[in-house]
Amino acid sequence: MSEDHLGAFKIEPLKAKNWVAYKRRITAVLRELDLLDYVTGSKKDRPVPIKVRDADGVETVTNLDDLEAWDVKDRKAQTRFELTISDGELVHLTGAKTAAQMWTQLCAVKEARGIQGILATRRRLYK
Repeated sequence: MSEDHLGAFKIEPLKAKNWVAYKRRITAVLRELDLLDYVTGSKKDRPVPIKVRDADGVETVTNLDDLEAWDVKDRKAQTRFELTISDGELVHLTGAKTAAQMWTQLCAVKEARGIQGILATRRRLYK
């Protein structure tokens, strides 16, 4: 992982066979940019709008700044994923609306669990 003169991190894009290295590097980038909580931590869910009705019956959202700040950070995390995934792997982000959903989908595809994971590991070891 390197940093160019604009302050942007450069990592090798996610491809079919580099998940472990990609996961480690993108996690480091997200952590450095204070975006990791929006992907895997306490801020992965959008705050719930808090609506208050005044004496005239007009309803307003009181935490609008929190909602906007969350949207900005989540979009930044989504952009990091979209710009660091090769064309052939972008299909795994289809339908995801948040950075956390993108991460969940990537993990589900790339980290085989159960009997499928055991069989895939055996195939790699005994090839």
